[in-house]
Amino acid sequence: MIVLLVGAALLAATGVGADSSAFAGMDDEWSDLSARLENYLAVYEAPIPSLLNVNTIPDARICGGGKLTLALDGANQEDNYHVTKSDFSTAVLYPQRLYPKFRVKPAPLCRLSLTLNNPANEQKDFKHIQDMAASEIRSELALAGGMLKVRSMAIAQKDMIVFVLDAVDTTASLNLHLQADNGDNNFFIMEGVHDDSTVWVRKEHASFVTINAAAVLKVFGASQVQANYDKGIKANISFKVSPGSPVYLVLSVNGGKDEFFHLEKALSALDHVDRNVIERLIHGHAAWWQDYWLKSWININDTDLERFYYGALYVLGCSIDKGGRVVPGLAGGWITNPNPLWNGTYTMNYNGEAPFWGLFSANRGDLILPYAKVCVDYIPTGRRLAKELNTRGIVMPVMIGPWGLNDNPDALGQKSNASMAALSLIWHYEFSRDTTFLKECTYPFLRELMDFWEDNLELDDTDRYVIKGAARERDRGDLNPGPTLGYVRKLLKAAIAFSDELGVDRDRRGLWSDYLTRLSDYPVAVFDGNPCFIEAENRMEVSTYGS
Repeated sequence: MIVLLVGAALLAATGVGADSSAFAGMDDEWSDLSARLENYLAVYEAPIPSLLNVNTIPDARICGGGKLTLALDGANQEDNYHVTKSDFSTAVLYPQRLYPKFRVKPAPLCRLSLTLNNPANEQKDFKHIQDMAASEIRSELALAGGMLKVRSMAIAQKDMIVFVLDAVDTTASLNLHLQADNGDNNFFIMEGVHDDSTVWVRKEHASFVTINAAAVLKVFGASQVQANYDKGIKANISFKVSPGSPVYLVLSVNGGKDEFFHLEKALSALDHVDRNVIERLIHGHAAWWQDYWLKSWININDTDLERFYYGALYVLGCSIDKGGRVVPGLAGGWITNPNPLWNGTYTMNYNGEAPFWGLFSANRGDLILPYAKVCVDYIPTGRRLAKELNTRGIVMPVMIGPWGLNDNPDALGQKSNASMAALSLIWHYEFSRDTTFLKECTYPFLRELMDFWEDNLELDDTDRYVIKGAARERDRGDLNPGPTLGYVRKLLKAAIAFSDELGVDRDRRGLWSDYLTRLSDYPVAVFDGNPCFIEAENRMEVSTYGS
């Protein structure tokens, strides 16, 4: 049995079944779904190795709120919470590289080290639980004669992280250190004390791009709180948690590209925070994730596939800032090492696009918005590269950075990267019918691609339009690659329909219709009596990796 459920919120939003019974059923639906998600709790009952050397999504307990993500390592006495900000990056010069210029890559922001001063003598009776339903990490740390429970959550679509600490049977004595690392020696870093319960760290980078951020940690409800400098360099807070008196830690973060008042803004965000505000943050976080999960869910009686489905949606919900201009790159949204895999860049010949393809059938198309901004921000750079390659429109190389930045002056012969990137922009409009998105994102990008393909579709002696010289990775001699033909067909159909809806480019539709009518068929060959798609007309490989 396969069951795909679309949440009652969607039915109400579209006017289908939008009555009180739909909303009344949401509580029962959430009860069923949250019980299903409990099957996929991730439990660690052993020390988690340091994440400082991990250069991709870590095998550790993770959570996130879109703007910020959190990853946990450590043992019984000390836990380290690694904080990533979605738009925090650095620029590194590579003068000896094949493509000598620079590379923009995501960077770790900071980490919070929590040390128990009265841990249990034996390293046992502790655990960390990753709860996807609530997007939080719950920890149990053994004390001498008791236990400390910690809930950690990066608040959904907020620049804040909240920790709730509860002591059981005995008072917990703790020390906190908020710190930042300087792996490539590319940052100015400073730590400081704001008042007896508040410490901060600022991390700043300036080259051809300025990227600054600050994190401020404040303790609420603790006893014997004291902030101090360790040897005038490290800012620490020590405090105690008594049984029955929960303590809250709030981490406020601010910054990004061209931000210069990051510390002041991070501090001011805490000016009016108290216990009531914190409880509202926690409640709003839980409500956001309940709504997120209820947008769609599956029951297919296959735990492996369900784990993948829910896990993939969890990673996206944790790491995409809906109001931002960047998305996670090849190394994911949890950056704990200064040298993330493949520099954490956007690899636009597949990897940069693929994570978002399932958003629309999963009823979460709004998460595509920052990806769309990445594409639109790239248009001026894409035009310059196209001009260098003697063509109109835009050309997108294999790897690009955020904010329209590009460290690679060649597309390596790959003609389809920008066309593949456009698919999600097209699908979002087809699913949402958001005319503003069509005008501001989809059609401007699509129009650049029409300029490009008008220069790059050729009419051969059989009276069909062909694609010549398109590369797969670094093979530059392909004729009519199957995937590229598919992208171009989709682009042409969308350009014809969308230009008509917007009332623009009427004089070009005839040419686009002619392209669509006479575009080459997909390349096929017969193997063992069966017709199979092949990668290109001039090559016999059936699969992406050859045969």
